[in-house]
Amino acid sequence: FELAKDLIDLVQEAVDGLGFSHIRLTSWPSHDSLVISRHVPAGMIFVRNVSGVSDTPAESCACDDVDRGLGVLTAAAERFF
Repeated sequence: FELAKDLIDLVQEAVDGLGFSHIRLTSWPSHDSLVISRHVPAGMIFVRNVSGVSDTPAESCACDDVDRGLGVLTAAAERFF
């Protein structure tokens, strides 16, 4: 499956507009996007994981990074609508 290129581009524009540093990632685990993308266009926004581990109770994100992720989501939604 593939995520929606137009949504990925929208998120990229939001990140650039906010002036945040970023990299594009390929996510091998499908997360919920596999199921969702079969019905509607889907994309993902990742934030830094300061612990370096995922899918465990030790996974951790800094509040500032979560705020940035929410800012990107908000800016992308504003562009979408």
